[in-house]
Amino acid sequence: GWQHWSRWGACTTSCGGGTQARRRECVSKNPSACDITREETRECNTFKCKDNYGETTWSEWSECSVSCGRGVRARVAYCS
Repeated sequence: GWQHWSRWGACTTSCGGGTQARRRECVSKNPSACDITREETRECNTFKCKDNYGETTWSEWSECSVSCGRGVRARVAYCS
């Protein structure tokens, strides 16, 4: 069956719209039961690179809200 999704990878850009990917693998004695790997992508860092407000910097990610299962991490944007 399918393993859990990996963590999201790094965004391909720091601003202006990029993508990040994650993947999961299929563990099965029967290779035809599912694809060997599956990848999923999403948009990230879609804010403009430069605007009237200056540079945007980000804080570090917080710790995850749970030790297992699905949790949340947060970070804050600072605008100079």
